[in-house]
Amino acid sequence: MSKTFRLFISSTFNDFRKEREVLQTKVFPHIKDYASKEGYAFQPIDLRWGVSNEAQLDQKTLELCLSEVRACKSHMHPNFLIMIGDRYGWIPLPYAIEADEYEELLSLTTDDEKQQLQEWYKKDLNQLPASYILKERKEEYEEFEAWLKIEKNIRTILQSAVNNSSLNEEQTRKYFLSATEAEVEEGIIPYINPTKYQRETLLSKDSTLQTVDPEHIFGFFRDVDKTTQTEDKFIVDDYEEAQLFKKRVEDVLVDNNTLHVQTTQTDKDTLNEEYLTKFQDRMISFLEAQVDSQKTKEDSEKQTPLQIELAAQSYFAQTKRKDFLAQESLRETIANYISDDNQQPLVIYGESGRGKSALISKAIQEAEETLQKKVLYRFVSATPNSSSSKEILTSIFEELHVDIRTEEEKAKKDEDKLTINSNENQESFEDFSYRVYTEILNIKESIVVFIDAVDQLQNDDNFLWLPQQLPSNVKIVISALDDVKYKDDSKYLTTLKTKTDTLHLIPEFSEPIQLLKALLEKEDRTVDDYQTNYFLQQFENVKSPLYVSIATQEMKNWKSGDTTQTLQNTQQGIIEEFVENLYKVYHHNEEFVNKALGYIYASRDGLSESELLQLISADEEFIKRMAPETWHDNPNKELPLVHWSRLQTQLKPFLSSKTQDGEELMYFFHREFEDVIAKLPNQREEHEAVIKANQELIKQNQDKPFNSNRWGKLYATLITEYELRYKDKEKQKEFAEFIAIMTNNSDWVLEYLLHFSNIGTNHRRYNRMHKAIAYQESCLYISKDLYNDYLNSLTEPYAEDIPANSYGNLLVDNYILALTGLSFSYSKQNREEEAIDFLKESFKITKELYSKNQTRWIDTYLMVLNNLAENYRKHNHITEAIELGEESLKILRPLYYSDPAYWLEPYISVLGNFAGSLSDQNRLEEAIELQEESLGILTDLYKENPSYWAGEYALLLINLAATYSDANRQDQVINIEEEAVKIIKELFEQDPVLWVEYYTTSLHNLAFSYENQNRLDDAIELEEESLKILKEFYREDQNQWALDYMLALNSLGNLYIKEQRFEEALHIVQKAKNLSEKYFYYIPQQWTRSYLISMTDLAGVYGELGDYYNKIQIQIEKVQILGELYAIDHERWHEEYSNILKGLIGSLRNQNDQSRLLDTLTKLYVVTVRKFGQNSDMAQMMVKEIVAIKQQL
Repeated sequence: MSKTFRLFISSTFNDFRKEREVLQTKVFPHIKDYASKEGYAFQPIDLRWGVSNEAQLDQKTLELCLSEVRACKSHMHPNFLIMIGDRYGWIPLPYAIEADEYEELLSLTTDDEKQQLQEWYKKDLNQLPASYILKERKEEYEEFEAWLKIEKNIRTILQSAVNNSSLNEEQTRKYFLSATEAEVEEGIIPYINPTKYQRETLLSKDSTLQTVDPEHIFGFFRDVDKTTQTEDKFIVDDYEEAQLFKKRVEDVLVDNNTLHVQTTQTDKDTLNEEYLTKFQDRMISFLEAQVDSQKTKEDSEKQTPLQIELAAQSYFAQTKRKDFLAQESLRETIANYISDDNQQPLVIYGESGRGKSALISKAIQEAEETLQKKVLYRFVSATPNSSSSKEILTSIFEELHVDIRTEEEKAKKDEDKLTINSNENQESFEDFSYRVYTEILNIKESIVVFIDAVDQLQNDDNFLWLPQQLPSNVKIVISALDDVKYKDDSKYLTTLKTKTDTLHLIPEFSEPIQLLKALLEKEDRTVDDYQTNYFLQQFENVKSPLYVSIATQEMKNWKSGDTTQTLQNTQQGIIEEFVENLYKVYHHNEEFVNKALGYIYASRDGLSESELLQLISADEEFIKRMAPETWHDNPNKELPLVHWSRLQTQLKPFLSSKTQDGEELMYFFHREFEDVIAKLPNQREEHEAVIKANQELIKQNQDKPFNSNRWGKLYATLITEYELRYKDKEKQKEFAEFIAIMTNNSDWVLEYLLHFSNIGTNHRRYNRMHKAIAYQESCLYISKDLYNDYLNSLTEPYAEDIPANSYGNLLVDNYILALTGLSFSYSKQNREEEAIDFLKESFKITKELYSKNQTRWIDTYLMVLNNLAENYRKHNHITEAIELGEESLKILRPLYYSDPAYWLEPYISVLGNFAGSLSDQNRLEEAIELQEESLGILTDLYKENPSYWAGEYALLLINLAATYSDANRQDQVINIEEEAVKIIKELFEQDPVLWVEYYTTSLHNLAFSYENQNRLDDAIELEEESLKILKEFYREDQNQWALDYMLALNSLGNLYIKEQRFEEALHIVQKAKNLSEKYFYYIPQQWTRSYLISMTDLAGVYGELGDYYNKIQIQIEKVQILGELYAIDHERWHEEYSNILKGLIGSLRNQNDQSRLLDTLTKLYVVTVRKFGQNSDMAQMMVKEIVAIKQQL
């Protein structure tokens, strides 16, 4: 739901300047702050503020005003303010007059009058119905004064003709209706009769508005004493009509919401302005009360985050299907899939602009109307909380009343609290996906799930959560991009093709004329046959609904008979043309167009109308160029709203909106628009300009709380997006430094850092690693500058008496958090050296802090110690890891014994990590001692609360058994492994996806121990169970489970060989070889070792079966592969290459294959000479055998 108040200010043009100035400089700034404190945005819409006259060159001033009134009426109350004085106001000429009506009026005029009308009204058969259209003002008539005289003459002619005509009251009204009263008709629902928009859009949704609407509208009525009139600025010849108008409005409004004042005219341009103070006070009290009323209403109807998300998704779906046409075959495809017994997911795919979202939204509507099943849907990136897979899937399950958050996530009550000690204690996206996979299989309710536009995800997703075979009661429909212009975004479809065979391509759009006519009819327009045929010629090259939508925005302005207009014949080309025409054809300022589009594009998530206008207005030089104070004072130095309103009217069809942080943000939904904007002139400079403007607004608002506006949050986005787009580290640091000098409001700075840190952490949590790193790097630059400034301000660094919650200490916390967070993200990207460097810096700082104040910094120091030790171990710096492990344990052990409850989890973590490092250095007995200590603790915990501690207890058993095995304490291994299998089996049965790897590993480990004790039958039983499980998972996701499945095949095959079950072994090992061969040629760097092992095993089976021919063929194949590897790296592959050559030589001798034996011996000789020299004993022996074989041959 929108959290924006959008208030339209209506009045006559020239006689309310002082009231407008009070509103703009006193009332509205106050209300913006007041609304912001309650979580709302306030945007006044005053099209007459800051401009010199009402009329626009395109003659569509009234339609522009009424369009803005309608936009305001679609927002919550208050949405309309009327000010009426003693002028009835400007009566615009009708823009379009129906042909029959015009021709009747023309017949009632003199020849001279006919000539004037015919000069300015031209027949346009493209108007529906056919009408005469008022011509644009061009050349000399661009000057307002020149046009004013013409307009007055034509108005007089038309009104005179109307008075003598047979037109009915409704037809007559438009010739005498002022712009102000027209706004009132659209802005006050019960005024006279509801308009078409009010009936069809507002009252159809809420009929109570007929009576409720006036309760939220303020009317200001001003009477000037006629006897004091000196000039005609405030009172003119329409005085009587103004009084009648005033009375009609008074009658419909609530007395409490009106203010009547009487005053006098003091000179030609001025009134006695004593009433302005009362006006200001009443306006503030009225608007504050309206904000309070809305807040009370919302509090009483408080929605959960899920309800808000569902409402936003529903609104988005409605907008996407608004102009949907047919596509019967695909709609039938989706409907049939939902009702048939196909248990695969359905994927709909196609090029950008083909109408995937519109099709999905229509399919959702039809499913909701016809099915008994529950229908759930999410449009990716349509809302702030639908941009990542994890957000979407969590939300869908919440709608199903299933909470799939981890225990840590459920326990996290304060999102805005620094979580330095839990920064890495987050479930990986892969593990999350496995859990979702299981939850999908466990769904009992009959449901249909639609997920549209997975190509818009801000994270990578291999769709591990998506089963290849769904439960019979679950249907999942996904739409994805397949477009050569967007290869990166098309990768999601490539992955989905491995999950399902049920894929359907959206064909080229085949109903362009129907869509064009439907869209034009909504604008009361059409096109002639020539224009239609021209459109079809251009469309033929694109064939997408998006092309038609953009073409419509151009063609709706084509007059009948026009043959000079053009349309580009590519999708990008027509968007470029649309943007170019904004200033070349429609008279918008080119600099303003580029700036407005560039600012929206730079913001990534979009900007609210208010934000965009404030950012543009922060550029003082631009405002001077755009709105010179030649005719009108501009005390606020702001962009006159009318410029944006005109531009927005043309952009609106392509702008989507979403509510974020209480603001209604506009953004371009179609990526093609962003591509075109990115190529506009000076877009990098515009990005820098919006950052500079944002800095100005931060400075202007730095005395306010961080969350009272979005300037801090927007700045974080702008500077990080700049880095992501332009890869300029120096600029990134420069922009970050701006925050470091914001020392006037320490609370604001800390909130900013917290926000920045949370964004980076969330991006990492949702697997958006490139964004996570960009945000965390920006955060680090700021934190580092602030940290250094703080250190420089101290006479003695890290003094003991500095309060823990002081600004300085919190800056230190933030810097350590930034270092730690970035190190975790670098580590996930395998940038291990950089990750370690950051942790080393963090360690250096915390070590000194700890030395000065152990109580304050103990938690942080231990966290950094353990993290750095773990990273050292991962990077094979075992000695360093052990040193840190010893330090951690030395500090932590007495703390644990003094307060076990508080220090339990850190202590277990340190014991485990330190034991692992000792084991890596073959200090096995020391490792076992630590693991046994940990076992003693976890055993008790497991007995007290098995459901909570089972996982950690079982993993410890696996690690301890492995260490016992390495230490040759086999008598202890089996008991522990049996206990581990028992526990993990229960966990696996509860959550197969999460525990499959641990369970099959524990089965294999125990089987290996049984094999060592010659309990082959028991070992085979375990390996068969493991293989059965992995076979099922391999079927679901071949790429994910291929290696585990292949190793399980090999393990079982080798056991069959030991039991002399050679035929079964051959079958199993042949499968392993075929599988590894497939992946070896696909991903050789990952599968070389596995492929070589499988060939060795298969050759061994052939040998046991006496099939030396096949054995030799496998050995020759292995020689060829190892020979290529040996040629690349002699040292690494010497031993393995020599061994396979020796093995092949043995086989060839056995078969007396002298020719190939000679060739293989020669290869082994070359290898031996390279390693040991030609005089080595081995080389000499081979020379003798080679000579002997040559003699025989």
